[in-house]
Amino acid sequence: MKKNHILAIACAAVLLCAAAAVGFAARPAPALAAPLATDTTASVTVSGSGVTTVKPDKAVLSVGAAATNKSAKEAQAAVNKIAEAMIKAAKDAGLKDADIRTSGISLYPTYDYSGSSSKINGYQANYTLTLIVYDIAKVGDVLDAQVNAGANANGSVSFGLKDDAAAYDEALKAAVQNAKRKAGVLATAAGKTLGDPVVVEESANYSYQPVPMRAEAAMMDKAAGTPVMAEGIDVSASVSITFALK
Repeated sequence: MKKNHILAIACAAVLLCAAAAVGFAARPAPALAAPLATDTTASVTVSGSGVTTVKPDKAVLSVGAAATNKSAKEAQAAVNKIAEAMIKAAKDAGLKDADIRTSGISLYPTYDYSGSSSKINGYQANYTLTLIVYDIAKVGDVLDAQVNAGANANGSVSFGLKDDAAAYDEALKAAVQNAKRKAGVLATAAGKTLGDPVVVEESANYSYQPVPMRAEAAMMDKAAGTPVMAEGIDVSASVSITFALK
């Protein structure tokens, strides 16, 4: 009887071990972590620049008047008289009020430095007028009219554009072509074929430079007509482009 009881316990233990083994074998093995995917797409990033030159269609004239007198009041009165004549001359030349702007007024003492200490010996009054001229052919005439009205200081002319959007678009196109050409050279050197652009960025170094021209000579000689030859305006643009490589 005792032997049978021991045999039963032993059989139960064997069955429990077998069941545990089966359960362990049925449990799936933990999956190994997959390696992170890496982007192996080849690409090349280049910068490109473009410039387009266009004729100016706007001129900005800066003309001034100066007067000196021992009295500050008299100096200011003298320059005011010239300023009134300058404004009238601008309107007579066909400029609109919106294109005639006072851009500077000043009055300051002048000094005599001949002695042991400086002394005020008078006053100088200054007036500056800015004129916008949209007919380039009339710039010389407008400038001469100012000189004849009494303008005698700070003469200058700069040429620009009323709207540079179209010129900038052309500069951008040229910049893209410049970038594409450079990318093609790099791709060939690397043994690759240039693919499509995947990133196109406009660089923030847009450049548009008005062309300045000094006009003091005309201010000094009222009898001389002022020939004006406007130069071309350079409008530039830059881009950065990433191309795929095949």
